[in-house]
Amino acid sequence: QTCGLRNSVYTHLHRTYKSYERRYADFLGRSCLPACVLCGMYVPCSKGMEEGVLKKSPGKKTLIIPNASDVDLFSSVTDDDKILPPEYIGKKLFIYAGSLGLMDEVEQVIKGMLLVTNPDVMWLIIGEGAERQYLQNLVKEYSLNNVKFLGIMPKVEVIKWFSRVEASFVTFKDIPVLHTS
Repeated sequence: QTCGLRNSVYTHLHRTYKSYERRYADFLGRSCLPACVLCGMYVPCSKGMEEGVLKKSPGKKTLIIPNASDVDLFSSVTDDDKILPPEYIGKKLFIYAGSLGLMDEVEQVIKGMLLVTNPDVMWLIIGEGAERQYLQNLVKEYSLNNVKFLGIMPKVEVIKWFSRVEASFVTFKDIPVLHTS
């Protein structure tokens, strides 16, 4: 029995979903989506988001998993970690690292890359999510050679990429609960 569920199919789905969310949060270090729809737990990224959830749904179970707040991990980058893979040497790199989900509005940066004329400027996308295929199709449709999808990777690898690039993008759709983060 899991969260009051007795049906074996629902119990299996529940455990699978919880396992996926834990692995996803470990990889990206964040999750702003419900962690467990079946038992009503939410995993906000900040105290402000938690307050927003509790304001709309008093009494809901929450667990805050902060975004990129592991100071020790970010401080552990060595000079060797900053070395670029050969295909990126001489390029001006920018990244987006996180969920490619419905709330993240990564599409706006892809469209913005249409305006970039310098062939040495590249945007790397690290992550996975519901909109990845749609975003990859946009890149293909626009014939963008300056946007690359690196996929999902462990947080320790993502941290290395942050040390190799000029800047990173953080994008969100205009959804009120996201205004608190």
